[in-house]
Amino acid sequence: LHSGVAKYEYAIGTSPGLMDVRQFVDVGLTNHVVARELLLQKGHTYYVTIRATDHVGLQTTSTSAGLTIDTTPPSVTDARVDVGGRYLMSTDVVSVNWEGLFSDLESG
Repeated sequence: LHSGVAKYEYAIGTSPGLMDVRQFVDVGLTNHVVARELLLQKGHTYYVTIRATDHVGLQTTSTSAGLTIDTTPPSVTDARVDVGGRYLMSTDVVSVNWEGLFSDLESG
């Protein structure tokens, strides 16, 4: 017999299961949360751990995949935007290719 979930909690840390950014916060029975007033650092990876507690006090946890903070835009490379030449015969179609034009070392 299952007693049902009594509450969920979330925590945030710099490695799986760690709570060094935010200790567990009780969010009741909701299945989503917006964590505010965090001091996350660019380039660092963070993990969210969710803990479920049932009505008899039994608990289980699950941890997210890592989330890396990327606050910089992609950079422009030396590649060119290719529109197939300087003159086009079509009045209703333009083909554009920008492969390799942008690079983002932080998030790929």
